[in-house]
Amino acid sequence: MALALVLVLAVGCGRSEPATSDRTPPPRADENGSTSPAGDPGAQDGSDGTSASPTSSASPSEDGNGDGRETASEDDLKTFAFATTDESELAEQTVALAEIVATMQQHAAGRDLDAVEQDARALIEAAEGLERAAANAEDRQRPLEPEDVDLGGARRDAIDAFGLTADYAGTAVDLAQAALDLDLQELVAVAQDASDLAGTSEELAAAYADLNTALVAWAEAHPADAAKALAIYA
Repeated sequence: MALALVLVLAVGCGRSEPATSDRTPPPRADENGSTSPAGDPGAQDGSDGTSASPTSSASPSEDGNGDGRETASEDDLKTFAFATTDESELAEQTVALAEIVATMQQHAAGRDLDAVEQDARALIEAAEGLERAAANAEDRQRPLEPEDVDLGGARRDAIDAFGLTADYAGTAVDLAQAALDLDLQELVAVAQDASDLAGTSEELAAAYADLNTALVAWAEAHPADAAKALAIYA
């Protein structure tokens, strides 16, 4: 089960880079002083050879995101940027922690007391760091109030995923501390506890998959805002 967590999270929690928008080149002036979009020689009226005035099809209220909505609010940008950054970092740390749990399970099953103690110390360090990072990530999302409905859903997904990660890490700390106090006869219990801890793999993977899907979808729908958010807050 622990190994399954490593594999599932490695696939399910990968972050796709947000798409970036194409920028329209600025207008250029012709030899008569008239302007037309770059790459467009300008329309000719067929009588005196002068260039007709170019027309724009873009609405002044659109921001390049294709939805007619003005630029995203500050909380929209923060929600996306914080969730994207924290999701990637926490998923990576979770995979690393799961690998330690899997190793401890193997050593405990093999009744290698010294190796289990080393695993437990490594697990405490990794789990305590992950627990702090997940709690901080959750705290960054809670005060935000995104105006975008989809980002509101992503924020809820982020809070769920980060809270679950903090709980997972806290349980790993408890397991590691208990393992340091056990003797050889009790290693079977350590192996079972490690296996039980790895049983949260499906729940963790599902939480991160939901969050990742929401973030990628929003970035594809709002490429300009996504790029802006990452440039400012990531």
